Parts: sequence; structure tokens; C-alpha cells
Amino acid sequence: MSGTIRTAEEMAAAIPRLLGYQPSESLVVALEAGKRLVVTACLPLADARRPGVLAGLLARLWDRFPGAKGWFFAISSDGRVAKAALRRVAVHMEPGQIRVLDWLKDSPESIAGLPPVRREDLVARLAGPEGQALSRARQACAVAEARLGKLSRSVWPDVLRRLVGRPPGSHTAGTLAQLAVLAADSECRRAALLAVDSQNAPRQRELWAQVVGAAPSERQAPALGILGLAAWASGNTTLTNLCYGRLAAIAPDSPMVPILIAIMDGVVPPEKWSEIRAGLLAQAAAEPANPPAA
Repeated sequence: MSGTIRTAEEMAAAIPRLLGYQPSESLVVALEAGKRLVVTACLPLADARRPGVLAGLLARLWDRFPGAKGWFFAISSDGRVAKAALRRVAVHMEPGQIRVLDWLKDSPESIAGLPPVRREDLVARLAGPEGQALSRARQACAVAEARLGKLSRSVWPDVLRRLVGRPPGSHTAGTLAQLAVLAADSECRRAALLAVDSQNAPRQRELWAQVVGAAPSERQAPALGILGLAAWASGNTTLTNLCYGRLAAIAPDSPMVPILIAIMDGVVPPEKWSEIRAGLLAQAAAEPANPPAA
């Protein structure tokens, strides 16, 4: 995101777009370096009160971006809690490192004129379909697998590239199921990651979020890894964190888990994608396919 934000109000309005959801009871940190927003992070206020958590996050951020200035927003229905969080921030920061230190009332209208998307809703979306929708999703994946099985695996990456290149809003349950199946193939995963760049990362993030949301849990792991990296490349580190949590829960042995941990713990900026892509692609290619659908 370019450095067009000038006021606290403009930054507040941008928070849901930067994070991908409407935060509540949270501390939001956005770092600006060279008139450009370089990273956005969100920490639950309850975690910010735990010993060492806030200090550790701030230390990692400023170790990665030593010349940055921070926008800090505490969002809470309780002003005392929010202001206490900001006081803890101020203890760890030098005055020159703080651009804005502000408390926002916990209401959608005070943050942005958009319908709120709660973190819980985003987590539920990553969990995939349930009930009859789950049965339909499994059937769609079975149909997609049968259709792809008629093709040589050597052309599967080309199929994936055509699918990810389609215009936004043009995908169906069938094409999303095809992407979920293709993501379990190592060469297709490599093609999917190569398709992500700084310009199209937001679009790729939204596409793979649709794939994950439409896939049964036993088909999600490879797509979750791709989504986590696309989210990171688009600057949405909160979604990367959520993808990591879901991936660690359903496929803890996936090589994508340590990749996402390294990105988050090291506060790796998206600009580093070209430098670290080769190593990430090698690890991603080694990810085992999901078990067959139940």
C-alpha cells in the first residue's frame, strides 16, 4: 500500500482493508517507512497484557524496520483497557518511533463505513463448509479429481495457471474444487506460488481464500499454505497468522507450517519475496498431498 495516508482518521478507515477483517478488542500496529506502509499487525488486547508478548512483537518489528514510524490504535469497548494498552506501547517506544498513538471506540462506524467482518467470521470461513454444503464440496472435489485424472499430470500446472488467471468473480464451485485438487500436486503448488507477485497478490489472496472456504477440511492443507503466502505477499499478515493456525491444526507435519512460522516470527516484509522465493518453492514442493477424501 502506497503512502497516501496522512491522518489518523484515514488510517482508521484503512484498518479493515489492511487486516482483511474488522478488529475488536485489539491493538493494531502499522509501520510506515519512507512514506510507505510496510507491515500491519494485530494483537488481541488480552495477549498484549501477557508478560513479554507486546515487547517481543515491537522488538521484532523495529529490528526488521529500524527507521520506521508506527501507527498504534487500541480498539476496545472499554476506554480504560485501550488506554492502558497504549501506555504499555509508549513504555517500549522512543518518541521518534511513534507517529500516532490513539484509541478508537469499538464500533464499525468509528473505524470504517463498511460492514464489519469479525475475526471469528474469518476463522469460520477458513474452517470450510459444514453439513450439506460439506457433502456438496466433497462431491465437487470428486468430480474435479475424476476430470483431471483424464489428463496427463504434466499439463496440470497449465490448467492451474489458466484457472488462477481468470477474472475475479468468474469461478464456480467446480473450478474452486479443481484448484483444491490441483494444489495437492507439488508442481501445481510451485506454479501457484510463482503466479503470486506484488501486483496481483491481493487478487490471489482472495481467490485462494475462496478455494479454502469451499474445500472440505481433508482437502484444505495445500491451499491454506498458498493462501498464507499470498496473504503475506499482499501485506495481510493477520490472515497469514490465521492460515498458520488452521494449517497447524489439520496438517501439523506440512512443510508449509515452518515456512509460515519463519515469515511471521522474522517479520519478513513482502518485498523479500524475490529473494526468498527459491527456498520457499523448494519446501512447498515437498509438502505431502492431503489424504484421500472421506
